[in-house]
Amino acid sequence: MANLLGRMTQLQMERSPRLEAGLAQKNLTAAETVQELFVSTFGDELSWTEPVREWRDEVLTQHGLTRETVSTAPVQGVQRWQAEGRITGKMTVVEFAGQLPEELQSLYVNEPHLAGWSCLSGAMRLPETAGRSALMAFGRGEERPLAMAVEMEDELHLLPVGEQALLPGRSFSIHYDPQESLYSIEYPLDENGEETECFRVRPAAVQRSGEERRILCQIEDYRRVNQKTLEGFVLESLEYESAAEGNWRATVYRPGKPTESRDFGLNLPHWLDDQSAADLPAAWRNARSWLKRAPASPRGTPCAGAFTCGRRHPPAPKIWET
Repeated sequence: MANLLGRMTQLQMERSPRLEAGLAQKNLTAAETVQELFVSTFGDELSWTEPVREWRDEVLTQHGLTRETVSTAPVQGVQRWQAEGRITGKMTVVEFAGQLPEELQSLYVNEPHLAGWSCLSGAMRLPETAGRSALMAFGRGEERPLAMAVEMEDELHLLPVGEQALLPGRSFSIHYDPQESLYSIEYPLDENGEETECFRVRPAAVQRSGEERRILCQIEDYRRVNQKTLEGFVLESLEYESAAEGNWRATVYRPGKPTESRDFGLNLPHWLDDQSAADLPAAWRNARSWLKRAPASPRGTPCAGAFTCGRRHPPAPKIWET
């Protein structure tokens, strides 16, 4: 695996996040390595053409392998590996669960609002240049606030994202994609992790209100994917694409059928914690069923069954109040 990683680095070949981490940690099977090589070249399997999928199958067969269902394995402890992003360049990616990496421990110790809280899951990027950040969740009883460490004036600062940004009572894991510069909050929908729903977000701005500061995280998309059947639904934000016909793009993937994609004007939240996370999947599922039977609507028209959400930003979480 070290030879493969070195060769891909020498040839400046892009590597999927899973391939990057797996090669560094030496925990990919041969079949998973073949799969991720194809993902690195052609993108997510949901978007592959049939000839690409047949080529992948042929390579597996030639080496006596069979396709394995790829699921995101829960992180144990602290794991780190080297990666390279299109925008940020070379970096170290750190994913963790149950404990904080050393780079974040002093922030936690010096934050009195988090006394008595434990780290549940998180991810961090450490570029060689500026731009360090981390998204992490803490827990105490049933409360699970989300926080973010961001670099300001060459120092990391720990700021709240929201108290309602995570789905209550659900297992989850937080990851970072260096190619897309996105954090993801992934929730398994079955015990094997074959079907998941996921929110991909990016830090957008620091909101100030008097002495209080918080991080606003933009929702890039919501994804529900079954890795076994290769069925998928993606609702992608078009908030900053002025040429788009709506403010959300819905794409449905079905194996053996053409990909369906349309733009719509939907009143769904563009910011994490604009609405309680408990309402989000229901709203997106309602939007999905509505998309199947309704024509595209003009920008700003709310979809039937989905809540209306204006451009409000919630106050800082209560645990951050002095």
